[in-house]
Amino acid sequence: MGLDITLLAVDWAHLHTIPADARTAWLEDAAWPDDQWPPPEKHQPGWTWPEGPGEPHWARYDFTTSSYKPHFWAGRRWDDVRDAAHPELRAALDTYLIALVWEGPDGDVRHDGPVFPGDPWDPKPLAVCRPADLPAVAAAWERAAALLDTLRAPYTEHAEDPHGWITDFDQFAAFVQAWSVPVEEAARRGWGLIGLR
Repeated sequence: MGLDITLLAVDWAHLHTIPADARTAWLEDAAWPDDQWPPPEKHQPGWTWPEGPGEPHWARYDFTTSSYKPHFWAGRRWDDVRDAAHPELRAALDTYLIALVWEGPDGDVRHDGPVFPGDPWDPKPLAVCRPADLPAVAAAWERAAALLDTLRAPYTEHAEDPHGWITDFDQFAAFVQAWSVPVEEAARRGWGLIGLR
């Protein structure tokens, strides 16, 4: 069985109103309410918003696949092509990917730290991007998107691999663009992102 990621856009202010020892249960209920999510064979990528009265305090974003493997491999492919990237694109994608899935140029960035330090029930997520950080991440994507096609030739030379989850430039580009959807929506709302394992 592989590692999956479930991505939530979360109203941080609301989350802080929940007692520390109840936050993990709240996140898990938001991510996997048994009575609301379709079976895997009916999986649909995109947003699912909670039903019911009142303002929503979270939304779930589903990628095309729930597996974490393409997220991991996108970071590896960026390692392979990064030095050959246009300097402006390199700076923008560094900022964007390191906030989400990339382990950094030295491989020492962790994405599985606590969401709320000191919370004894804190989940160990695969990604955390706090509301204060998301505007810079969204702005980095805007800069990167305008230059992304300049990476096509270097990617083909340095990172293309017929094996694995991200095999060519088009898959890499589609993957990093897919992350922009939850990043931009959460930034617009002033929310954060949490990727639960």
